[in-house]
Amino acid sequence: MTERRYDEQEIAAIFERAAEAQKAAQRHLSSEGLTLAELQEIGAEAGITPEFIAQAATAIGRTSRPSPRATYFGVPIGVSRSTDLPRPLSDKEWEHLVVDLRETFHAHGKVGREGSLRQWTNGNLKALVEPTPSGYRLRLETRSDDLITRLSVGTIMAVMMLFFTLVVLLKDPVSFNKLTTIGMMSLIAASVAGYAAYKAPRWARTREKQMEAIIERVTQMTSTPVAETMHAVEAKVDLDALPDQEETATRQPIGVARDRL
Repeated sequence: MTERRYDEQEIAAIFERAAEAQKAAQRHLSSEGLTLAELQEIGAEAGITPEFIAQAATAIGRTSRPSPRATYFGVPIGVSRSTDLPRPLSDKEWEHLVVDLRETFHAHGKVGREGSLRQWTNGNLKALVEPTPSGYRLRLETRSDDLITRLSVGTIMAVMMLFFTLVVLLKDPVSFNKLTTIGMMSLIAASVAGYAAYKAPRWARTREKQMEAIIERVTQMTSTPVAETMHAVEAKVDLDALPDQEETATRQPIGVARDRL
């Protein structure tokens, strides 16, 4: 039997209807999405084990939640990230998280525990694993005291400069020396506040990327049961053996007392 052949007009009509059907299917998919079972069925056709599809879906559901940046006159001076955990961290997993924090931020920090609450702090930089009504949560947050100080000093100097300018212009005749003084004060105030305003967005983006990377690693670590994770880790990390080190300027230093620029 000879296979049917389509003429030009029929070919155009076939592709037109197929394109319309595909668009309709895409609209339906974008509005309703797919269930986990449907994703696993599609993955099975592509040779992906359903268990890995489920783990990936769980990880996607626990992506970090960005909190609004703390600002000072519109300039970011604090950032934070958090994510839900499927279970509490084991002692060994907590030790590896602390090592990760120390290596990422180049800061030794202090480790503490109160009941089921675990925390690592280095000045204003904090990492907390805390219980919630639905399970556990990892929360990372920091604030830059250096930025706050620079912006405060710049603001105070700007107010003083304005007051001084008004006094000079209203009380005494304007002279070259007075104008020079006003200009110098204006330049200093603008330099102090301007430097902080220029550096703040870059500092905030760097901190947020570091926090998101840590959360991603913890999410992967907790995507398997504790027994499997414990079996995969062979050596226990001695936290006290790690050297206390100052953070270098190459990775946005965080001081012991405060998060610097």
